[in-house]
Amino acid sequence: MQKLLEGIRAAFPASHSGALQKIFHLGKPGETGEEFPPVSVAAAYDDQRDLGNSLLNPETPQLGDFQGKKRKKKKKKKKKKKKKKKKKKKKKKKKKKKKKKKKKKKKKNLGYILKINA
Repeated sequence: MQKLLEGIRAAFPASHSGALQKIFHLGKPGETGEEFPPVSVAAAYDDQRDLGNSLLNPETPQLGDFQGKKRKKKKKKKKKKKKKKKKKKKKKKKKKKKKKKKKKKKKKNLGYILKINA
């Protein structure tokens, strides 16, 4: 592990050493030239996994939960449905039926026939 770290330090310039120390959880960031405490990759991985689990687990307090206050959800306003106006039906005017005039039947004047026969 130590040789691996030395190889990494040699590959990257000193400006990146702080970031590398953070990644591998090695001492304080920004210190160069000091001997790093021996840390196994597995231990560093476990630390990262614990951190990830704490973020996933809702029971652990998170950064956003200051003073334990819960954020209130805004209630969505329900849109009122517009009532459709009913169209008034136009009343159809009833056509007046024309009364048919009854034709008067002309009475046939049969009197003259009777007179002739008599």
